[in-house]
Amino acid sequence: MTARHRMAFVAALAASAACLLAAPTQAQETMLAPSEFVACLTRPGGIAPVYPPEAFDRRDGGTVRVELEFSAPDSAPTVRILGKDAFESLREAVRQHVMPFRLPCLPVGHAPVTIRQDYVFTPNDGRKVVATAPQEPRDASQRQLGCLKTIGDQGLSEYPKAALRTAQQGVVLLALTFEHPDRSPQIKVVARPASPHLVSSARDFASRLRMPCLKDSALTIDFSYVFVIDGGDRVRLNDMALASLVRLAKSYPKGVYFDTRSMSCPFDLRIVYWQPHRRNAVLQLDKDVESRRAFMDWLAEIELQMPEKARNPVLGGEFLLQVPCIVVDL
Repeated sequence: MTARHRMAFVAALAASAACLLAAPTQAQETMLAPSEFVACLTRPGGIAPVYPPEAFDRRDGGTVRVELEFSAPDSAPTVRILGKDAFESLREAVRQHVMPFRLPCLPVGHAPVTIRQDYVFTPNDGRKVVATAPQEPRDASQRQLGCLKTIGDQGLSEYPKAALRTAQQGVVLLALTFEHPDRSPQIKVVARPASPHLVSSARDFASRLRMPCLKDSALTIDFSYVFVIDGGDRVRLNDMALASLVRLAKSYPKGVYFDTRSMSCPFDLRIVYWQPHRRNAVLQLDKDVESRRAFMDWLAEIELQMPEKARNPVLGGEFLLQVPCIVVDL
């Protein structure tokens, strides 16, 4: 399983280099992301099944929730349809679609892995079927995250003086893999600012992290470090309406159909931006509406157009997305 933590380093920039002061503070944000098993899931038939013609002719729509259990890397999953509120023809279309799925990275002898997914059938003229992102149940990994700690009494790393002197700011995104409860994690730099000093500082802090409650399998965490200078320049994403988001998008998944009138519209969502390095985090603010799930997964894949120099500073930044009562057919 993977998760995301966020820490902010804030430093004061004095007028004289001899008076540089580092005053780091810490903020933390956690979000579970797809596991290594979800990442290696192969789907030969594509992301979504074909809409059964007879169901489309009758305008039969609905959501099919499926649970797949994989026991071997080259074997078909055991398929369980969760609930019976969808038409049988739609349930059968999903069964046929997921049977070729495989989990090639599953080690021989590993405990079975369960992956869940929803398929939303909307009988519009485009015969659209939208799938939510595959997810692995992750309660155990969430519990292990609670024991993450830093060894020693150094606390946060000092804001690098060389970076502070030249007013260098930015975000360092690391993937940390814990394989032993009492050892440093393996560290991979996923996203970096221009300053190598900021990357070194983030790596230094990460090397002092431990996960003493780690169980049998390795755990990978996405950890972001935000270096900002008090009074320094800021790059941020403005709140926007859905139409503006689509207009400003550099890329997004095509072939989708959403009717927000079935999602208790209008509503606002909080977007935490990580593209193109990770899926965006999409959070509901007013209430938990299940019918928004596929729409939120689509928003998680949207990458925005922006100047090259802004791409790193906005990572992990948040903005409010205003969603009206509208049909999205792309």
